[in-house]
Order: sequence, then C-alpha cells, then structure tokens
Amino acid sequence: MAALGQNVVDFVQRFHKLQLQHDTSDTLIRDLLLYCDRIESSLRLQNKKLSEELETCKFNLSDTVNSRRDLLHQLQTQEAQTTWLVEENRSLKDRNAYILVMIDGDGLIFREQWTRQGLEGGKKAAKALREAITEQCGDRADDIEIVCKVMTNMGALGRTLARAGGLESSVDIRDFAAGFTSAYASFDFVDVGAAPGAASCKLKDNTRWHLQNQNCKHILLGISHDSSYAPFVSEILEDESTRQCITVLEGVPVPHELASTEVKIMDIGKNLFRCESLGSGMCTAWANGGGGPRTASPATSVASSNMMMTPGSGSGSGSMSYANVTSSGSPPPQITVALAPSKAFSPVTRAKVQYQQVPPQQLDWHPGARGLDEPITVSVAALENIKKRKDHDKLCNNHFLRGPCTKGDSCMFVHNYKPTADEINAIAVLARQNPCTSGQECELEGCIYGHHCPSIKDGVCCHPFCKFAEDAHPPGTKFRNSHIRANS
Repeated sequence: MAALGQNVVDFVQRFHKLQLQHDTSDTLIRDLLLYCDRIESSLRLQNKKLSEELETCKFNLSDTVNSRRDLLHQLQTQEAQTTWLVEENRSLKDRNAYILVMIDGDGLIFREQWTRQGLEGGKKAAKALREAITEQCGDRADDIEIVCKVMTNMGALGRTLARAGGLESSVDIRDFAAGFTSAYASFDFVDVGAAPGAASCKLKDNTRWHLQNQNCKHILLGISHDSSYAPFVSEILEDESTRQCITVLEGVPVPHELASTEVKIMDIGKNLFRCESLGSGMCTAWANGGGGPRTASPATSVASSNMMMTPGSGSGSGSMSYANVTSSGSPPPQITVALAPSKAFSPVTRAKVQYQQVPPQQLDWHPGARGLDEPITVSVAALENIKKRKDHDKLCNNHFLRGPCTKGDSCMFVHNYKPTADEINAIAVLARQNPCTSGQECELEGCIYGHHCPSIKDGVCCHPFCKFAEDAHPPGTKFRNSHIRANS
C-alpha cells in the first residue's frame, strides 16, 4: 500500500508539472496572438495612409500633366503670335516707305526754264525732280514714294524772280506752284506767308516730325544756300541714327558753315536749280541753261559713304542702305533702298499663310477612351523643311520629342541637330501621322503618336497613304487612300 500510494503522488506531481507547461504554452500563444493583432492593425493603418497619399499623388500628377500640357499649348500659341507680330512689325515699317524732299524755296530756286512756263513749267519741274531722285533709288525705285514739300514766301519770290527775269510777271509764280503741286499727290508748293523766317521754321518742324516716322527712310534737304541752317543740321547729326538719314541737296554752292557739319551732300544735277543766289553773278557753266551734273568744289564735297539706317532710329528701323550719296557728279550717285516687297498682308491673311493648325479642325466626334489629341499650331515653312528630309537625313522623333533616344548610335535617324521651336512642332505633327499601337487605350500622357487620324478636313481624310484604321476616323469619312481597309 505504501508503495502504491507513493506512485500516485509521483503521478500527481508529474501532472502538475505538465499542467504548468500547458499554462505557459497558452500564455505564449495568447501573447503571440495579441502581438500579431497589434502589428496587423498598425500595418493596416499605414497601408490606409499610403493609399490615401498615393491617390493624392495621382491627382496632383494628373493636375501637373494637365497644367504642363496647357502651358505647352499656350507657349506654342504665344510663340506663333510673337513670330507673326515680328513679321507684321517689319512689314509695317516698310509699308508706305518714302523719301522726303524738304526745300527752302526762298533760296533754292528752280531754274527759269521751268518758272517762266507757269503751270506747265511747274509740272515739268516736279517730274524732273522726281525722276532725278528716283534714279538714285536703284532697283527699289518702284517700292518707295517721293514726297516733296517746297516752303516759300510766294509773293516775295514772285517779285524777286520777275526782277531777275525768271518770270514774265510776279503772278506767274502761283501758276508754277499750282502746276508743281498738281503733278503728284505727294508734291506740295507751300506759301508760308511773309513772316520772317517762316519757310525756315516750317522746314525744320517738318523735318523733325518726319524723322520720327518709321516709314520715312531718308530726308533730302534743299538748304544749300543758307549757312544759318548749320546749327539745325548739327543738332540732327548728333544722333548717329538720324545722321545716316540726312543729305543736303546742292544747288547754290554749300557754304563753309554747312559743309563743316560733315553732312552728306548730293548734287542730283538734271538742270533743276539755280546755282547762284539771286542778285549774284550767274554760274558760268549753267548761265545759258546748260544741263548735266556738275562737280562740286572740293570744299563742299563729301566722300562717298554707305549710309545705313540703324534699327530703332526715329526715321525707320531695319537695314536701310543709301549707298554712295555724295556730291561728286560723275557717275551720278545712287540711293540704294533695301525695302520689303510692296505687297501688304492683312493680319488674318498672314496668319493663315504662315501657320496652320493640325488637325485643321476640332471635330465633333469622340473617338474613344483617350479622346481627341490636342491640336498643334505649326509653321508651314518649318513643316515643309522637315518633310523634305528623306531616308537617313530624317530627324529622330523619339530623340527630339521625348529624348534622348535610347538607341544611341545604332539609331538610323539624325540626332546631332538643333531644331527651332517651329521645327519641334513640325516633328510632332509628322509623328502624329503614325498610329499609336495602344490606340484609344493609351494611357501615356506624353505619347508622341496619333490616337486618331489627324488629316481630316471637311469630312475627308486627305492623306493619300493614311496609316490609321478605318474606325480611327469619324463615321462617314471619305478617303483618298483607296486601301484604307487594309489598315488594322
């Protein structure tokens, strides 16, 4: 019995040990379950936060891509507008270009062979003056107008000429003036009245005004008889830009005070003006109406120079050349006027000629999930230049639109080229003529390929070799490509 009782106690002790181990295992399992629950809750919370942040990033990225696309479109539009404005500004500067001839008629006087003929003499004098100046304009004579204003005290001039034998009577000067004025719309013989210095004042004011007009390309001053103009000429010549736009016509030999300003002097000849002040002796070479250009004295001649109008000058911008305007008489000097073509373009016409939108119209059509590609405004000239590149001379679309090209030297297209902004647009237009392999399912924001045909105009696919499938065109489209159904 004692031995049996001792064995039961051992069993009980062993049971208690086993029970203790079992309790320890339960505690461990419970602690592990609690720990896992906490970890799972923490990860779930972090996953929720990350998901929210990811959604925010996607939304912001979409906004950024849309903003970038809008900005790029605005930039392209602004560049096109800027280019047009620059061209239009250049055209406006050369539109209605003219050379102004300002003559002080109290001193630089037409020869009596003109003045004695009255009305007809005025017309002939105007024609001779205009032809003499036009001859100096070289190849551009047809692109530039000659504007002439003669300022004089007509009453005093008539009396003086009548005494000197230049008129039959003092009344004839008004007939001469009427003939001169009626010869051309841009010619005027102006009676400034009897106020002292009226002609001089009018001439100076007109000259200053026209110097600020960008359509005025050059001014010829008929003031060679009067040394009192020297300060006025010096004032004009202080500005280098206007210095290139002023020339003095020589009739009466230029006085030392005027010649010392170093103003350019030109004798256009043609037997136009008296070569002496009234009351002095007649010039021997011209006393009997002898024609042809004469050579000015060395004291009054100015060496040949190339008169270039600099950009931003008051009398006009751009490169306006007046070459060889001097006082030497053989051969006659020429004014070479570099002008833009006379044809004027209205803003609407220039915009249509220079630029086009691709696709040419925004269709009332929804091609699929991606929708219509944004139109591209492209320079017609740039597009034609890019199209002319053939075979290995073609530019790499990937390199210039997404770049750099991952093929590197193994790429068969050109990389070492610096395209202009207009050429980049042209490359983009040509890339759009290749269908995207994902079509309307494409989700790539910067995809350079077309997601529908870009060649639709007035319901017709104008591309004779269109690569797009038939369903990439609006319903009812007519095709120039007779094999359109072969595209898949």
